[in-house]
Amino acid sequence: MWNLSVKFDPLTGEQRHLAAQAVAQLLLDNAVAEHPDAETTGCPPATGPQRPAPSPTPSHPPRPGPPEFVAVIDADAPGHAGPVVEFAIPVEIPARILATLAGTADVHAVLVRNGVVLYAPGEMNLGRATRLASRAQRRALRALYRDCAIPGCTVGYDRCKLHHIIWWRDGGTTDLNNLIPVCSMHHTKIHDSGWIVELGPHRELTLRLPDGTIHTTGPPTRRTAA
Repeated sequence: MWNLSVKFDPLTGEQRHLAAQAVAQLLLDNAVAEHPDAETTGCPPATGPQRPAPSPTPSHPPRPGPPEFVAVIDADAPGHAGPVVEFAIPVEIPARILATLAGTADVHAVLVRNGVVLYAPGEMNLGRATRLASRAQRRALRALYRDCAIPGCTVGYDRCKLHHIIWWRDGGTTDLNNLIPVCSMHHTKIHDSGWIVELGPHRELTLRLPDGTIHTTGPPTRRTAA
């Protein structure tokens, strides 16, 4: 078995990370479709009746253009007197270095407070104009969530799909407050196994399972586990 350790500059590292995530997501989607009863790594056990999963499709095809970096500004991070800036990327880059990337990378700032996006570039509410979330909406939700929104699941955000809380077929809108990230397995459970998900005003999540079990979370945070 080969075990390689490599280091890249920030731009190359982000490009390699995105390519690896796209391959991992495709493999995960195939695994869920072929074995819908199996547990996905990092996901809590599922309950209730099972149905075949939908045909797999890549959740995140490779993005064209330069790499994208998101600076998350938490307006009231616990234990801090003022806003805290976190670069939501798998490598650490000092702010002074990130500032020099303007010509070769897209750098976006998203301001959050207590589970609410106060500012994000782009249109956050698309209504019924489109079923698919935009890149701007994905970027904003990435600032809120590190992992799948389902309690106890540690599948990373980049491997998640965006789910409509009020389903599209039931008149739901593609608005930010109607979208949450969920992994492929939990997306299937919500659509096919009677799982019910509700959101509070600060994205407090309530999950109701067919057996009567209820799971709840507080507002999402990128710094602590759900």
